Amino acid sequence: MISRPAPYSLLRKVGNRCMSCNEKFYRKNIDSVTTFSKRDMGCDRIGFSALRLSVVMLGIAWSFQSAVARERFEHAFGDFETQSAKQGIIIAAPHGTYDIHTDVLAKDVARVLGAGYIVARGFSSGASRVNVNRPTEGAGRTCEHERRTERARGVYDHYVRLVGKSCNGKTLRLYVEIHGHTSLAFLNRLEIATTGITMEEARQLKEQFPAFLSQAKALYPAYPELALRVEPIDKVFFGAGCNKKIGYISTGQMDRALHMEIPRSARTPKTLEATAALVSAIVRATMNLDEPDFGSRKKKNPEADEKSAGSRTR
Repeated sequence: MISRPAPYSLLRKVGNRCMSCNEKFYRKNIDSVTTFSKRDMGCDRIGFSALRLSVVMLGIAWSFQSAVARERFEHAFGDFETQSAKQGIIIAAPHGTYDIHTDVLAKDVARVLGAGYIVARGFSSGASRVNVNRPTEGAGRTCEHERRTERARGVYDHYVRLVGKSCNGKTLRLYVEIHGHTSLAFLNRLEIATTGITMEEARQLKEQFPAFLSQAKALYPAYPELALRVEPIDKVFFGAGCNKKIGYISTGQMDRALHMEIPRSARTPKTLEATAALVSAIVRATMNLDEPDFGSRKKKNPEADEKSAGSRTR
């Protein structure tokens, strides 16, 4: 009989990583003011006290502003990084380490959109992956074969709390999860499982996709020739079935959800900027937002065999 592993407890919340830098900043300025006041005995002590206080308050305000903009939470098995949702949109990378470069990609997309984000790093050791976005462990398995453990439940519950905190407990307009796949059968296929998206909206998105791909190629000419498959108009291999059944998408705390599976060819260091622009364009089109600014730098879907070593559950 397999015994349940002991749950991992949350160790501590770490705010802005540069908090100590900010403290040094205003302490240094305080010392400078104090030294100067000793040299010039004719200066008004009250004036120096007021200046000293203002320097302190400036340093505290600077630290506080940075801390509330971005927070980091360390856990015994990994860590979370969050930024409050803007426009009711959150970009998530629950497998930020396991799905290579999705942590960087989620933050880049959020920056382009002016959206919030939540990124999970770690939470995996070989095949023993805590899934984060649902209360199970195990990668590349069907939902029925993923193990439900106490530590997986603890990590998932904390993930749910952090998303809720990021949007002040309000229902999100859009929740986007970014994942990465390495399936050879779908080498250059971008798949999007969805909730709250109509057939007509999916059709319009597919019609616009070639233009979005051209914009990505303008940023990086060697960008892969991706094909898009999107629910409900297409059948996708990575359908996020377990997420929709017992994971965060199942909570209904969003009007719409996009669960993106991005191939490895679009997650290399050289392609990340263009992929961030591509994903941002998809999100904007989905939400009818203004067109993204890609800067001044400069297809029909193939029907691949549905067999793959990847997991449909993600």
